[in-house]
Formats: sequence, structure tokens, C-alpha cells
Amino acid sequence: MRRARLEFGGIERVKKKAARRAAQLDRQPRSGFALRLAHAAQESRLTAVTVLTLALGIGANAAIFGLWTRVLACYLSRTGAPGSYLDD
Repeated sequence: MRRARLEFGGIERVKKKAARRAAQLDRQPRSGFALRLAHAAQESRLTAVTVLTLALGIGANAAIFGLWTRVLACYLSRTGAPGSYLDD
């Protein structure tokens, strides 16, 4: 433990270095995605609409493909085509 303190210069030096790095990061311009993400976190209505839109889109997609699979399975089981979807 003592050796680590000597090598890194003590806890105060590490704290100062971390504070300088945090200040440096605050001064850097954010990338487009990070800026939009930070803005969306502040705008609760925008976030709610985005989440609701994604949820409805995913749910609708799952429902449509589930229905399509049932229709396809029903059709192939009635035709008795070789190599059909539901071979017994």
C-alpha cells in the first residue's frame, strides 16, 4: 500500500488529476449523438414519445410476423406439400 502511494504520489495528487480531467472533459465539445442523448434526457416528453413509438413499432412487428407464421403454417399443413413447414 505504501509503495502504491509513493508511486502515484498520494491520494491528493490523484484527486487533483481526476478534477483536471473532469474539467477538461467538460470543456470538450460533445459529439452529435452524446449531445442529442443529453438533450433527450432533459426533454422528458421527447423521451416518452420516442420510447412509446419504439414499443408500438416492435409490438406491431411481432404481431404481424406471428400472424403471418400462423397463416403460413395453416396453409402448408392443409396442402400437405412435401417438405412443408409442419411435417409430422
